[in-house]
Amino acid sequence: MKILYVDDNEQARYLLETLLKAKGHQITTATDGEAALELLDRQSFDMIVSDIMMPQMDGFMFCHQVKKNPRLAGIPFIFYSATFTQPEDIKFALQIGADRFLIKPTPPEEFLLELDAVASKSSGRSGAPRLSLDETAFLSGYAGRLGKKLESARLRLDRAQASLTGVRLELEATQRKLFQLADHSSDGIMIVNRDGRILLNNPALLKQFNVISGAAGQMQLGDIFPKEQCDRLLSLLDLQAEFSSQDFPDIVLTNGACVTVTASYATYRGQHALLILLRNVQAEKQLNEQLRLHSHIVENLVEGVFVTDAENRIISANAAFTRITGYRLEEVSGKNPRVLKSGSQDLTFYQRLWNALLTQGQWQGEIWNRRKNGEIFPEWLFISLVRGTEGEILFHVGIFSDMTEHEQARKNIEHLAHHDPLTDLPNRTLLRYRLNEAIHQAGRNRYKTALLFLDLDRFKLINDSLGHFVGDALLKLLSQRLRDCVRQTDTVARQGGDEFVIVLAELGKKEDVYRIINKVLATVGEPAFIECHEINVTCSIGVALYPDDGGDDVTLLKHADSALYSAKNEGRNNYQFYSAQLDKEPERRLIMGNALNKAVERMELRLVYQPQVRMSDRAVVGCEALARWQHPELGVVSPAVFIPLAEETGRINAIGNWILRTACRQATLWQRPGGPAIRVAVNLSAIQFRNPALLQTIKDILKESGLESKCLELELTEGILMREANNTLDMLHSFKTMGVRMSIDDFGTGYSNLAYLNRFSVDKLKIDQSFVAGLPESRHDAAIVHAIIHMAHSLGLQVVAEGVETEEQHRFLLAHGCDLGQGYFYAKPLEADVFGRMLENSV
Repeated sequence: MKILYVDDNEQARYLLETLLKAKGHQITTATDGEAALELLDRQSFDMIVSDIMMPQMDGFMFCHQVKKNPRLAGIPFIFYSATFTQPEDIKFALQIGADRFLIKPTPPEEFLLELDAVASKSSGRSGAPRLSLDETAFLSGYAGRLGKKLESARLRLDRAQASLTGVRLELEATQRKLFQLADHSSDGIMIVNRDGRILLNNPALLKQFNVISGAAGQMQLGDIFPKEQCDRLLSLLDLQAEFSSQDFPDIVLTNGACVTVTASYATYRGQHALLILLRNVQAEKQLNEQLRLHSHIVENLVEGVFVTDAENRIISANAAFTRITGYRLEEVSGKNPRVLKSGSQDLTFYQRLWNALLTQGQWQGEIWNRRKNGEIFPEWLFISLVRGTEGEILFHVGIFSDMTEHEQARKNIEHLAHHDPLTDLPNRTLLRYRLNEAIHQAGRNRYKTALLFLDLDRFKLINDSLGHFVGDALLKLLSQRLRDCVRQTDTVARQGGDEFVIVLAELGKKEDVYRIINKVLATVGEPAFIECHEINVTCSIGVALYPDDGGDDVTLLKHADSALYSAKNEGRNNYQFYSAQLDKEPERRLIMGNALNKAVERMELRLVYQPQVRMSDRAVVGCEALARWQHPELGVVSPAVFIPLAEETGRINAIGNWILRTACRQATLWQRPGGPAIRVAVNLSAIQFRNPALLQTIKDILKESGLESKCLELELTEGILMREANNTLDMLHSFKTMGVRMSIDDFGTGYSNLAYLNRFSVDKLKIDQSFVAGLPESRHDAAIVHAIIHMAHSLGLQVVAEGVETEEQHRFLLAHGCDLGQGYFYAKPLEADVFGRMLENSV
């Protein structure tokens, strides 16, 4: 509403104006009825609130003038007064047309309720507005009020007379205080007549300046000053009242003290006299030095400092005040500090502040203020009161520091505590909060919530091949893509590594999830171009639904993780919803992991050997050793399952060493005097390759088995070779020195750099079976295979094609110069004795 408030009390106007503005009302104020009527002539208002006792025109006459004006009579009118509060006065106020009479002070909540009640009643009022009393009735009632007003004036007169008496007594008290001040002053004070006799002096004259005391009225000016100075001072009396005051700096007394003298004309008991003040120059210099030091300290503080007088008007401020607020001292001098008010705190806040300041003498806390340029900023403010000897307030001192950087740092820390530093996605902590919030909302509104666990397929290979910088860039790119796949109400979080979690809130049914999942799979699968590399990546997704698969965050997270594991086992680049059957898989992995720890000791592991044949005549020239695990309860376990499990459980080095030792012993048995050397190829995992003891282990195994080093071939993936290339070169050089042959397995699936490939000095490349499978029909695979063979031969390397299964594939590879082949077309992996007989038959 647009409200006109009439009151001659400035503080009352400010408080009510602050309260009403805080509730969204527009407030215009006036100091009496005449000023208010002028405003009503120019503006329209929705309501009038008025005091009664005011100069010029009081509230009763103002209300009567409003209500007898047809244009203004319909405006709701509320009296808000601390005077004329008797029942007959309130009745008169309502008779002349007021809608309410509220007695000061009324609690803010009650006042606002009364205001709303009057407004509601006014909006529902029908017909003409309620008329004021006629002129005669009003004047009759008003005369009675005037009588009260006169009585009030008489009382004020009596109080004024009493006040005059008080002033007289106060003057007498002031005189006594002046004598007390003189007695306690550090300056020497004396009154001297024309004869040079000291008529009156204070104790400081005797004590501070070492003047010898004489009998009352018998001390002479010559006892203190040299004759020349005495004559000079007394000559001032010839001028009498023509001089008011004169200073004499650096006067030396008879006792050798150096002082500053101020002489003033005075009368004492009807005779002309001099009022002389003696001030110690050295003490004054010391005081001035202290004052300059204090001023320098305050002026150079990084905190803003301001001082206000007893009326809370700014009288001083330092440079930091200007730097922080933007206001120069001359712009705020004489103003209330509320010029900095931002509006961020309500009236209650300031009431508590002032209550603490008045009762405890100080207040400190955080407050939001506004700079000159309009910027709102946080500050830490300390305010204290400076009181006089009688307890009266002399000054308010405020010291404040700009907390903008602190607040920003706090927000940054809070953000970092809840977000992933690489992708800026919510982290685990914020994810749990968002997930619980989504579950709560879904339970209340009967929605579904979907929790998606997403893991990038073969991301480790990208990191190993292209480096962590490219891997991090890919993660940031995919993070943005995932954000674009979901709504603003959904959450995309990063668990760590290449794992992401998506919370889909407020879903109507399960089918709503499919569209988003397919969108995520398609978006993640789009090519990514980073650092001149085209990277194709896919993802696997596990899904759990609320309330179908769990009623709390812990259960949903567990079930989504189980579904993700199932999706990866199904071949990756797909999604799986949780089902109760998946709960058995972790238990199975736990049992398998425990059993794997004893597999070597219990001789459950065995090796089979897949022949490698020369393409030109299909003669067997070597084999690849492949591990198999025959568990008494689990049955045959594929190496694709137990090798990653061995890496996770830390058993890979023990198992890898067993495979190397067993393969070398068996290869020794196949060697025949005068016959060709049969090579056995053994795969090395990344963990084995990083083992510092690997080189010595291989030396020991070769020595123990008696196998020539040239008959052992170690197979490494591109990812292992590309990681920490300098260390890789050192290790490969050591193997080369020993005579062990090296092969790159699954070539073409990674991102090898040809320059590095040449430096690695490997002996053989193995074309990944994924390229061989498409031969000869796929032009794309054919082109890749042809390029690999040509490149390898140009570098002096042999080429082995894996996964050869048909005659057509064999012919294609032979025609393009491939050296060796391996696959079911030639033979499946064989037991050691079967492979031995195959060797005999191939000779």
